[in-house]
Amino acid sequence: MSLSKDPTLLRSIIIDHYDHPHKKVNEAPSDYVKLQNKSSTCIDDITVYIKHNSKTIEDILFSGIGCAISTSSTDIMAKLLTNKTFNEALIILDNYLNMVNGQPYDEELLDELIAFYRINEQSNRIKCAKIGINAIYNCIKEINNNEIQ
Repeated sequence: MSLSKDPTLLRSIIIDHYDHPHKKVNEAPSDYVKLQNKSSTCIDDITVYIKHNSKTIEDILFSGIGCAISTSSTDIMAKLLTNKTFNEALIILDNYLNMVNGQPYDEELLDELIAFYRINEQSNRIKCAKIGINAIYNCIKEINNNEIQ
């Protein structure tokens, strides 16, 4: 399902996930794998927590502080990847990163993340749109590497 690219609708998606994040917690349970990603140039400091089994991501939560772009992109991605296989999650992550880097992507995979489709036009905001996403991506890669061994 592709969302409308109406700027008002997309802005409201970002603000809603910033003001009322669904996947943000103060602290995740101990059975979650965690990974922190902190910006060296701004306040963004996000830790992601992933609960998984051998085939799927059962849950993704996050904590920390960040601007509207970093908080909302992390919240939307965490919600979207819950109950996905690792391969499905990596495909979605790759498509999102392609989008924010101005490269070809499949918008059908991104659901509400399409709200960030013009972020590559604001080079100072690209890092914001990737900080939590990179934490999720790297945490999934770390889980996959540990599962393979």
